[in-house]
Amino acid sequence: MAAAAQKLADDALAEQNAAQAELQAVVDDITKQEEKRAKKIAKLKAIQENPSTGVVAKGKAFQEMKKLEGEDPLPLRKAKLTQKALVKKQKKVTKKSAKQAAKAAAANKIATLAKDAATAAADAEIGRAHV
Repeated sequence: MAAAAQKLADDALAEQNAAQAELQAVVDDITKQEEKRAKKIAKLKAIQENPSTGVVAKGKAFQEMKKLEGEDPLPLRKAKLTQKALVKKQKKVTKKSAKQAAKAAAANKIATLAKDAATAAADAEIGRAHV
């Protein structure tokens, strides 16, 4: 019983670790996309503020920068939605894992008490046999 409960707890922990890794991958993807977007905006802003840049290039950079600032890119929105779903999944897995760990600990405690009782009974029986 204790071994089965421990296996369930280990499986739940593995599931929790997998969910955590998946969540971290999505967070890393979001960060990468946001950094890429911020770098592009900074580059366009630098072109616009450079005094040696021509009027046409400045105007083009300004329009492109405003376009980038105004839009919410689809991949980034999708990644954020995925992250929300994974956070929800992670909470469920963590709760399940905690329950399995508690069951395993209780089963282990019961098994230890039963073992101690059996050992005490065997020692008492051996003591009676010698008398």
